[in-house]
Amino acid sequence: MSEYKQAISLVDFQLAIKDSSDEQLHSILQKLQTSISRLEESNQLMEKLMNKEQREKVVSGSEDDEDEFNPITDEDIKIYTESIRENKFVIQNQKDRCKIIEEELNVRNLPVTKSFNDIKKSAFVDYPSFDTGIPISTDNDV
Repeated sequence: MSEYKQAISLVDFQLAIKDSSDEQLHSILQKLQTSISRLEESNQLMEKLMNKEQREKVVSGSEDDEDEFNPITDEDIKIYTESIRENKFVIQNQKDRCKIIEEELNVRNLPVTKSFNDIKKSAFVDYPSFDTGIPISTDNDV
């Protein structure tokens, strides 16, 4: 049975990272930035699929038989819409956590190792990681 990790509040997160090593802070920041990129890419894919479905309703007969996502149902669109909404909430929460970590790194006079744009370019690279013991809330929780 897997252990369920409850997301901690931003205030508790800010307190918890004060005891973290510099390496742990950079690792957590990198994981959060990667998660944000992946969530944003998922949202873009779902929006693209919904837009394609709406275009096909207007112009009938333009379906691509080789498209693995056809046909998209109304239920799919409801799920995509809800998922996008939830992802946006999680993205904002994770961006807030990134900002807290960046502020802590500044307090320690340490640089932020990679910019967010650099992370977005390499979002699907598996970075080495270690368990920091601090929940970072990369799932669809708050």
